[in-house]
Amino acid sequence: MSEYAADLEKRYEFQGVELAGERENSQVLTEMARASILCLPSHTEGFPNVILEAMALRCAVVATPVGAIPEMLADGAGVLVEKRDQVALADQLAALMDDPAGRERMADHAWCRVKSEYAIDTVYQTYEHIWKGEKVD
Repeated sequence: MSEYAADLEKRYEFQGVELAGERENSQVLTEMARASILCLPSHTEGFPNVILEAMALRCAVVATPVGAIPEMLADGAGVLVEKRDQVALADQLAALMDDPAGRERMADHAWCRVKSEYAIDTVYQTYEHIWKGEKVD
């Protein structure tokens, strides 16, 4: 365990939390496939691929509205919580954990969204329109 992780465990109560450390991408995807919720409470982001990966693996997503995340989780494909709002974050996670049917509906919606908006063919077509100077919907 890293010194940083050991310090975190000393300062905070970690009931039910595992600090997995650095993993290979294939290991991360395997672990994510076992999960039902992904939480990304970032203070800053660009376009976090982990959100798309979670959506593609039918995980419900709780994240902060930074970078491209609001667009990625638009139309109910996930839950946005203001950064540094620990109470709202805990409330949203608890609500999802207590509502398996709602969590599954959100995850299914996210899967449909990632498939329709972020599949490689869709992204390629969007770029092709941009390169040709055509209007993109």
